[in-house]
Amino acid sequence: MKKTFALAAVFIAILSLLMVNQAGLLAKSSDGATETMKTANRLYENGQFALAAQGYQQLIDRGYTDSSLYYNLGNAHFKQGDIGRAILNYRRAEKLGPRDSDIQANLQLARAETLDRLEDTAETEGFFHHIARFTRKFTLNELAIFALTAWFALALLIIVLINSRISGAWRETLQYAIALMTMITLLGVAGLGSRMYAEKTRPEGVIVAPEVSVTSGPGNQYVTEFTLHSGTEVGIADKRGNWVLLTLPGGEVEGWVPAEAIEGI
Repeated sequence: MKKTFALAAVFIAILSLLMVNQAGLLAKSSDGATETMKTANRLYENGQFALAAQGYQQLIDRGYTDSSLYYNLGNAHFKQGDIGRAILNYRRAEKLGPRDSDIQANLQLARAETLDRLEDTAETEGFFHHIARFTRKFTLNELAIFALTAWFALALLIIVLINSRISGAWRETLQYAIALMTMITLLGVAGLGSRMYAEKTRPEGVIVAPEVSVTSGPGNQYVTEFTLHSGTEVGIADKRGNWVLLTLPGGEVEGWVPAEAIEGI
């Protein structure tokens, strides 16, 4: 019984830290940032999209992160015809609000305005590909909470099985529950791990320059391989000085662009 209480205490403590972190972000957004947000919204409604974008960007530069903030910034850039920064901020909003229908709708609308039509030619229909694609529907915090909750439930069931005196059908049912919870926990950990690994090792970016030449090496002296335009979504493989090595969908084609031509999601 003491082990059960100890485990519960650990779980509650970790979950409380996550909740406190979220509460801190909410509290932080309730000070002078609220007025700045209202001012930026008014500027947007009055058609002053450049000034509105500056207001939203000021909040981001001060450390505020919220899906609606990135969404509004994306809208302000889209209204100015800056498709690259519109898609960039819609993608950032998507990471924080992956199931928001407005974000998805505007992202698709902005993508329809891009000049480059790229297709993923890699054969990525494997098990981990499906897991990674599925986890895009959730934020990283949501995945972490799910994995932690599943682990806690599994540990609690195991402790009950070890310390209880139940037998027969009830014990068999508990064993089946443990087996099911083990699978759920493994899926939760795999989803969280694959998402963290992908964000760490395969970061993504968006071309924000109107047009950029992609060269075979990190410098203007290298051969131009092809040209990309604002709004193209790419992978970021490496960085050397003021040059970034990007990869196209599928990872089979790569090249170098100036760092100012691309921004990471």
